[in-house]
Amino acid sequence: MCSTADHRRVSASRKESAYRYLIRMIGELESQGVGDLALLGFSMGGHWAYWLSRRPELPISKTVTFYAARDGDYSTKLGLSRSLRPD
Repeated sequence: MCSTADHRRVSASRKESAYRYLIRMIGELESQGVGDLALLGFSMGGHWAYWLSRRPELPISKTVTFYAARDGDYSTKLGLSRSLRPD
């Protein structure tokens, strides 16, 4: 279990916000020639996957999440929507 002192130490050591870090890492992949990206997120990682997928400047072509939620219309980025739920 993480103590409050441990939490403060981790928080103080983070110089960059999570969203800036994620965007910077995607930029690193782009600079290495990686084209379209697919994101996979679980729970809070799914929240970030949804958030990143709505950024039109990022090369994200697919997003898969499990147990994630975030407000927004995710059918508009490419103008299509597909449900993976069985009929």
